[in-house]
Amino acid sequence: MAEEYDKTEEATPFKLKEARKKGQVAKSIEINAWVVLVSFTLIFVAFWDQVSSEFAEMFVRIYRIADQIVMSDSTVFMLFNETTSASFKIFGPIILLLVVSAALANIIQTKPIFSTHPIKPDFSKLNPAKGFKKLFDRKVLFELLKSVLKLVIFGVVVYMGITVYLPSLIEIGYVAQDSIHKHIISTIFVGIVFLQAMMLVIIFIDWMFSKKNFARQMRMSKRDVKDEHKRHEGHPEVKSKRKEIQRELLKKSTSVGKVKDSDVIVTNPTHYAIALKYDMKTMSAPIVLAKGKGPLAQKIKEQGRRYSKPVLRKPPLARLLYKKAKIEGFIPAESFTEVAEVYRWLYKMKDKKLP
Repeated sequence: MAEEYDKTEEATPFKLKEARKKGQVAKSIEINAWVVLVSFTLIFVAFWDQVSSEFAEMFVRIYRIADQIVMSDSTVFMLFNETTSASFKIFGPIILLLVVSAALANIIQTKPIFSTHPIKPDFSKLNPAKGFKKLFDRKVLFELLKSVLKLVIFGVVVYMGITVYLPSLIEIGYVAQDSIHKHIISTIFVGIVFLQAMMLVIIFIDWMFSKKNFARQMRMSKRDVKDEHKRHEGHPEVKSKRKEIQRELLKKSTSVGKVKDSDVIVTNPTHYAIALKYDMKTMSAPIVLAKGKGPLAQKIKEQGRRYSKPVLRKPPLARLLYKKAKIEGFIPAESFTEVAEVYRWLYKMKDKKLP
C-alpha cells in the first residue's frame, strides 16, 4: 500500500508504449456489449422476415416427415445434422456479423493491437494474499455497484414494458394472423432501443472509470521516472562518454580540411591515415592534424595527394598514433623515435629537392 501512495507521477509516454506492447490499455467492456446489442437490434430488424420464414420452413419440413421417421441412432443423428446445418445457414451470418461488430468496437477503443502477454501464465495470481486484497480493490467495488445499477435499469425497463406495453401485448390475440409478427417486432424493437438508451449512462460511467483506473495503475514514483530517464537517456557516465565520442568523430571529419597544412601522412597503408605537423620554432613535439580509419583514411590520403603531401607507409606507427594520439594533440612519447625517423626521411627528401 505504501508503494501505491508513493506513485504520484503520471505515466510517461515510454511506459504507456511498453504497457501497450503487453496489451495493457484503457478500455470499457460495456462499450463492446452496447455495440453488439445495437448491431443485434439492427440485424434483428433488417433480417427478421428472412430468418423467420427460413426458420418456419425448416420446421415445416420436419413436421411433414415426422410420421415417416423411424426412431433409431442413425435417424436421430441424421436429423440432428440436418437441423444443425440448416440452423447454421440461417443464424451463421448473423453470428458472424455480431463477432465482427464486437471486434470493431474493441479496435475503435484500443486501435489495432496484438500481444500474447495477457495469455502468458502468471503464477503470482495464485497467491491467496493478493487474491484477498483484490476483494477490496476499487475495480471490484465499482463492478459491484455497476451490476446493481444494471439490475435497477433492467428492472425499470421490465416494469415500464409491463405497464406500458401490456395492453398492446394483450391485443396480439385480436390482431390478424399475417400482422402478428410485425406487432411483436415493433414491441421488442422499442423495448431494446429504450434499454440501449438507458445503458448509455452505464457506458459513460464505465469508460470514465476505466480511463482513470488505468491511469492510476500506470502511475510511477519519482524514482521510477528517474530510473526510466536513465535507461532511456543513459547514465551520466555513459552519456558523457557518448558525447566525447561524438566530439571526436566531429573532429575527425572536420580535420580532413587541415591536411593541406600537414608535413607528412603516415599510413597503414589501407586502413589508417595520420597527418602530422611539426614546427621546431613553436612546437615542442609533432602534433596530429588529422587521423582516420577506413573511408576517412581514404579522404585524408586523397587530400594529401591533392596538396602533394608525402605519404609514408608505417603500419605499426600508424596504428599506434591512431589509438594513442588525439587530433590537435601531441604524439605519444612512445612514438617519438619512430616519428623522428619519419621527419629525418622527410628532411632528406626536401634536401634532395633543393638545387
